[in-house]
Amino acid sequence: MYREHPVFNPPGEEKAKIWRYMNFTDFVSILDRQELFFVRSDKLRDKHEGSISYFNIKNRHEVKGKGYEKLSDAFPEWIKELTFINSWHLNSYESAAMWNLYANDKEGIAIQTTYKNLKECFNESPDDIFIGVVFYIDYDTERIPENYTFDPYLYKRKSFEYEKELRAIIQGSPPEKDRDTGLYVKIDIDKLIECVYVCPTAPEWIYELTKSVIKKYNYRFGVRKSDLSRDPVY
Repeated sequence: MYREHPVFNPPGEEKAKIWRYMNFTDFVSILDRQELFFVRSDKLRDKHEGSISYFNIKNRHEVKGKGYEKLSDAFPEWIKELTFINSWHLNSYESAAMWNLYANDKEGIAIQTTYKNLKECFNESPDDIFIGVVFYIDYDTERIPENYTFDPYLYKRKSFEYEKELRAIIQGSPPEKDRDTGLYVKIDIDKLIECVYVCPTAPEWIYELTKSVIKKYNYRFGVRKSDLSRDPVY
């Protein structure tokens, strides 16, 4: 179930639009399992996941004695194996960059929902799930807070700013069988999904198949072709 936590910052509004881009197979898996996959943080592409900034290390002497505790000793690298992340793109509109990165096989799908819906879709899950925006900083000149073990997972380097990421995070010891790559978390799909978009390069049959699969699983949310696939006018 979704939980509030002081270190997690929400978007500017409850109904802020969020997107998850994926291939068609992953989309069908969500419908079939009625679960979202939370990847183990050390399996993500960015090797800096879960680390503090260079600025933190270089400026230890300046913050000591000012009510700041050095808690980095509480962040051993193995905590990465106990931190699980499900990522969304925070944007009022589709993102061409996200299509290219995560769904560029002509069979891409994007789930469009809201921050509010994401929180509420976890109501039946026994896991404590925390959700907040990611901040993008200069690791050479800016400090990452070290008050909670969640802190390093809510900051990334400026180079990733295009992701505009909203993260759902679970932290703790999972069942042994789930430790290798990540966790599957039960969701209410009807509460989660507002609309499904089919990627701009998809052929017509992918659009029709997407509608057919959604109908087969007895869901009623809409399907639309990407707005980026529209023809120009002159």
